[in-house]
Amino acid sequence: MPDQGAGRIKQSTQREHEYRQREATESGAKTSLMVGPSLCKALRMSLPQRSPRISQPMLVTFDISCGDDLLPGHTFVARGLADEGRSRDDLRGAQTLHDEYQMVDLVYELVPGVEAAEAPTDRSRPFTVDATYGADVPLSWSTGGTGPDGFGGPCWIEMYQGGASTLGGLGPWPVPDGAQHLTFWLHAATGDYKCRGALRVDLSNHAVRWDPIETLSS
Repeated sequence: MPDQGAGRIKQSTQREHEYRQREATESGAKTSLMVGPSLCKALRMSLPQRSPRISQPMLVTFDISCGDDLLPGHTFVARGLADEGRSRDDLRGAQTLHDEYQMVDLVYELVPGVEAAEAPTDRSRPFTVDATYGADVPLSWSTGGTGPDGFGGPCWIEMYQGGASTLGGLGPWPVPDGAQHLTFWLHAATGDYKCRGALRVDLSNHAVRWDPIETLSS
């Protein structure tokens, strides 16, 4: 997993997930399980160059915009799946005895970079893009939620210092042996914290597609 150097901070997610669940319960809102194929293609925009700060070894490299609904004023640009080695650890406590799987981070940039002044003064409120995860092979274990309305998972992000972009990662997530298609349901960093769409990665040909929430059928 990425270290805490170069201005990065690890994000503790348990409190954030509890907050997101409480907010959804109090408002009576719940994201429906979204299934079925979508023909939506990636949002087209002039993507900025990849940051040289992306230093992790990549298993799959891509550049795709997921729009600015995840953090208003900032475009979420997915950059690829970083190689986080192989592990049995579900990050819920002591080392576990799960099947060993390849682990990946979904690496992204927020463009432009996030200023420190944008973060809420109440530090108990989440202010990071979150994700849940699924694969076309059943997951016998995972490090976080496995559907669009489940709890999120681990993540990391650079300190908010503005600039051209802020670099972050969602994961690590386990990739079960034989999996060909991965889905990352991305959740907003502010507001209702709901799922805003699905990023789908085909490991067989490295194709990637962003399906905004409005294109998914319930």
